[in-house]
Amino acid sequence: MSNVVFILGAGASVQCGAPLMKDFLDTASDLYKLNKVREARKDFENVLLSSQDYVLDWKK
Repeated sequence: MSNVVFILGAGASVQCGAPLMKDFLDTASDLYKLNKVREARKDFENVLLSSQDYVLDWKK
């Protein structure tokens, strides 16, 4: 077994497509509006509704 430990910073997964926290709500809103959150839709609604910066488009 190796004795190597990797310590990764917060942006380590950005190259794999994970959003940074500064982009998280924008990305979540986009996924919600594109109906790409099927089974987690209620969770996304809760997060987006709790943010004062976002208003969901309920007509879609």
